[in-house]
Amino acid sequence: MKQFLPLSLLLSLVFLGQQLFAQDVSGMHFQSFRPSMACEILNLELPAGAKISVKYAQGTRLRVDQVITLGDGGSLRVLEFLIKKGRYELVGEEQTQEQVFLVKMAKEPSDLVLAKKSCSEEYSYQITLPPHIKYVQYNGAQLDLELSAAKQ
Repeated sequence: MKQFLPLSLLLSLVFLGQQLFAQDVSGMHFQSFRPSMACEILNLELPAGAKISVKYAQGTRLRVDQVITLGDGGSLRVLEFLIKKGRYELVGEEQTQEQVFLVKMAKEPSDLVLAKKSCSEEYSYQITLPPHIKYVQYNGAQLDLELSAAKQ
């Protein structure tokens, strides 16, 4: 019985150490859209709590670089599979009467469960705007474009 206690303590420490050193895994996915020159407003309907940065560049394309981070239980292989299956796919649609270009998730986000455990997802977006987009709204709130790079 005395030998059982140190062995179980050692096994507990090994498993605890694996949990302490588990790392989040991140991957990148980008998409490009071409809003018409009539669109002056970009409306983003993206997951709440996402980190969003915006900059301007010459041209007519809107580029969205998306970084997805999976928490404990995620792996690069799982993340690549989820990206290929379209979990993080974005769609863009033009609402020309309101001069709005809408970017949203193609699928309604759902909880991610891996190995019977909930796995967290964090999102960050780097958005490159064409000069004709004047305003950006994120889930109903207007973003301050003064913090981003100046229009060229």
